[in-house]
Amino acid sequence: MGLVLVAGLAFLVYTLVSRTSLQPAVQLDAAAAAQLVKLAPGETIQSISLDRNLLALQVRRTDGNTSIVIHDINRDETVRRIEVTAE
Repeated sequence: MGLVLVAGLAFLVYTLVSRTSLQPAVQLDAAAAAQLVKLAPGETIQSISLDRNLLALQVRRTDGNTSIVIHDINRDETVRRIEVTAE
């Protein structure tokens, strides 16, 4: 019984420490995102989503189609660009 209590307390302490040691939230607007990600002339940012160090941008291209750009903020590089086309 004592072992279960110690294990539970250790898990609780670990959870509290891991949640409080997370990086603070980053505030990012379209202008700052456009500076991070190299967009072609005429492309516009439609929406932004940030999850830890990954930035996802929905970009309207000059031909009217949409792309999703995944950018790693820590490494400052574009991880993937997904072309979205209508069927």
